[in-house]
Amino acid sequence: MRPTILAALPALVLVAQAPAPAPVDLRQQFNAELPAINQLLKTFQAKAAMDKAASLIPAQPPVFDGSNLQTIVRSLEQGQGLLSMYRLAGSTAIAAGQWEKAQEIQEKRLAAAQAIRDNVTKAQAPIQAVWDKAVADGQAYIAANQPRQADLLAKVKAFTTEFDAVKADMAAGKRKLTKQEADDINARGKVAGQQEQEAAQIAATIKLHQDNQAKAQTVAKFLAENVTEANGMVKAAEDDLAKVKGNIASQAKEIADFNAQEAKKKVKVVGNRTWVDAVLRNHENLTKLTTPQDEAGFLNRLLVLDPGNPMAEKVLRNVTEGKDPFAKESKPVRKAHPKKK
Repeated sequence: MRPTILAALPALVLVAQAPAPAPVDLRQQFNAELPAINQLLKTFQAKAAMDKAASLIPAQPPVFDGSNLQTIVRSLEQGQGLLSMYRLAGSTAIAAGQWEKAQEIQEKRLAAAQAIRDNVTKAQAPIQAVWDKAVADGQAYIAANQPRQADLLAKVKAFTTEFDAVKADMAAGKRKLTKQEADDINARGKVAGQQEQEAAQIAATIKLHQDNQAKAQTVAKFLAENVTEANGMVKAAEDDLAKVKGNIASQAKEIADFNAQEAKKKVKVVGNRTWVDAVLRNHENLTKLTTPQDEAGFLNRLLVLDPGNPMAEKVLRNVTEGKDPFAKESKPVRKAHPKKK
């Protein structure tokens, strides 16, 4: 049985070492799919555009990897891609007249943005703490050792000055050292050499700490930019959510106020249809819009409020066919029948 067990081991090892599939780059996926979705909107297929945009959003958000600065950046980039997908899904829902659906999407987008911001804060805190400690340790070392370095260098300089003077006197024949004096100078020279090495080591360590302080400033700026970016994601999501919620509330109030006034006039109010018909009777409500796509989005909203409204359907058909929105259909010419004799 031993050969069978050994034969199975390589396969087990290979499975264990097989690399995990690389995560889909959401920004690249968004950029790749955007032209097709824009084309659907351009050709008045807002519902299809909404469905396609919604299908891009992954069922599970990408895992935020806060291991180091590089993985944090990659995770932020993935977050940008995810939020772009939510934003696109929301805008296509608006184009399809599905404002309530757009609100749901924007709420999910905001929750995702807040999660990204929280992950950035959590991941960067220990990195910042490491650099803060490095700066504090460096400042403490410099404060404690710069005086020591200065003292050592002063002692080395004093000995060097004395030694150079003795050599000069000896060279000029003005002085001759005894063995005791020579041994003393050599011993002091050895100490001076050690002091010089220690001063050089302190200088190198101070340089290292100074470099770390400069790097800490760069890292702090980098981390702050990440926080600014994450906060910007949240702010943009909050603004878009507030806008769609405000539009829904404003429109609901407009309809309620209009219907109340009509009821006072003894006009029969039929749900939203009374308001939708009144809106369409004022052609400027539609013709003031900039593009046919804007007009289609406006009409899609009316048809969400009042599904099957015949006037809205007719006008929308005219818009998508490139006709004047309120063009009247020409009646077929009736053929004259010969008179009976």
